[in-house]
Amino acid sequence: MSINSTSTLQFKATLHEAHLPIWRRFVIPADKTLEDLHDVLQVLFGWKDYHLREFRIADVTYGLPDPEMEAEMGILDDSKYMLFQVLQKKGQKIRYFYDFGDGWQIDLVIEQVQEPTQKVTQAICLAGERNGPPEDVGGVSGYEHFLEAIADPAHYMHIDLLHWVGGQFNSEEFDVQSINKLLGRIGKPVDYWEYDPKPEAENHFGYKTSWITTGGKKLNETIQNLALRRDIVEMLTYIQNNKVVGTATTGNFPLKAVEEMGKRFVDPIKMRFPDGERRYISEREVDILYFYHVLANNGQLLTGGKGRKWRLTELGHRFLAESPAWQYWHLFITFWIQTNWLSITYVDVPEEELSTSFKLLFLAICQELSPTNGITFTRFAENIAKKCFIVWQSLYFSDEKENLIEQVCIIPLIALGIFQPDYELRKHKYFSKEHLNRITITQLGASVLNASKKSIQGKYPDFFQH
Repeated sequence: MSINSTSTLQFKATLHEAHLPIWRRFVIPADKTLEDLHDVLQVLFGWKDYHLREFRIADVTYGLPDPEMEAEMGILDDSKYMLFQVLQKKGQKIRYFYDFGDGWQIDLVIEQVQEPTQKVTQAICLAGERNGPPEDVGGVSGYEHFLEAIADPAHYMHIDLLHWVGGQFNSEEFDVQSINKLLGRIGKPVDYWEYDPKPEAENHFGYKTSWITTGGKKLNETIQNLALRRDIVEMLTYIQNNKVVGTATTGNFPLKAVEEMGKRFVDPIKMRFPDGERRYISEREVDILYFYHVLANNGQLLTGGKGRKWRLTELGHRFLAESPAWQYWHLFITFWIQTNWLSITYVDVPEEELSTSFKLLFLAICQELSPTNGITFTRFAENIAKKCFIVWQSLYFSDEKENLIEQVCIIPLIALGIFQPDYELRKHKYFSKEHLNRITITQLGASVLNASKKSIQGKYPDFFQH
């Protein structure tokens, strides 16, 4: 059967020269472009579209042409050619090249040409085998070296590569449902409030602990009175009892709801910037409420988004009925494991998200602090920066190390009751400003960090062996 604009093509894509077969079988409409096919292959193999690519079809090369070199290189723009225009029949083979440094090559073959009774509008993964290699791992040979190193605790690169990849990597993992969810989002506007429900959230994201029932009267009173916990309960209660529809552009709470929720907080929110000259114009500018919203969303306590009504989930209703200790533990785990720390603060760094490895490193350093003796923030920040070369290079090379650590790591943990800060007023030439002088781990902080040894650390044992 010949290929036309209404056809659906079934491909098998195989990573060239992989030691163990890594392949995907998928269908895609023939009226999609080669650029669309590139986007699909990025999802299928777990890559992030960081590098250049090319398709080679019947001695013709398609890709991202350089306007100054197009005539010389002979590369055609892959966004201008639909599949039915460049492909002819079942059995045809094409090659896809990605990241010319690592040199990945994927061999594609058209297994079927179909004329479905119902129009297929997007790519769908049907089957596959094994995880795709991480970005920038060094090609096929580099990937094999990487797998050898992370499998052998005695290997000289074992811990460094585990840090680099985020604490763990399962080369045999293949989840067709997760891949198809990502394929369904190609070309759609990003709704940053969207999340994929995870059943393990019912068990505190899978991290079991006896800490919830063994904290003692004093610790439970601290948790009971913690502003963060009380405020989030108030926020969820307000959503439960009122109609709150996410804004059309961002999905954030509308300002009316922000103002009403903020009135109920332990420290009521004033809807103006500290200088008093301008009112807030979006939820994103109300730092503390936005932080609470991110925790509740990532903790799967509520659901909503662009133009959608915010509602409590089943877990959200359970959260309101649970003990303060359970509530706190859930929020703590949500922050440490489920939350992108860079999403809740204004920092100018190139990363879109901090790696799990940095958060694990930061956890380990915090666990070494004593609740009886504080530490100067400068010394603490120097220790973090010195040890983070592999896991957060932007911090390592930054001239604003202390500010980055304070904004990204310390301020949220002060809200969570982990740190007690000591500020001092420093006079500058034209103004005075409070600077973080010392931090001290609280009794609550020491207790919950110790409990996390058996939960978070249990999930990443190799990371904490060194």
